[in-house]
Amino acid sequence: MVSIWAPVGEVRVNDVFVVGEQIREAIPSPKLGLVPSGEWKLWASMDAYLSTIDTKKAAVDELVQGMRGIGLSALIREAFQIRLVGVGVGDNESGLLFLRDGSKPPKVGDDRSDGRSYVMVEDVAPAIMYYETS
Repeated sequence: MVSIWAPVGEVRVNDVFVVGEQIREAIPSPKLGLVPSGEWKLWASMDAYLSTIDTKKAAVDELVQGMRGIGLSALIREAFQIRLVGVGVGDNESGLLFLRDGSKPPKVGDDRSDGRSYVMVEDVAPAIMYYETS
């Protein structure tokens, strides 16, 4: 997951948040796995974290710049799809779904694994859909 906020430079990569000068990883709660849980791991730099996932900061910076350029707030890779989110990452999310080969497209009324429901799903191109959730 990569998500960005209005202050340039503030970003989330997976569970690592860069806010101001702090780079902190949200540790999932031990019982439910919720993030953030209130427990954090400090990182010396974003490069230090990114090296653990074999990614370069320049690649993340380029992705973030591209996201800002087309108005995306988040990019999330999941098992069966990739979500490009224009608005949200939570309630009332909207954006584009890129389905992986063999994935079943969602329908209005289908529930997501996070408890939200699809309230709009429209085909844009083969295996690409515009969606909104509740």
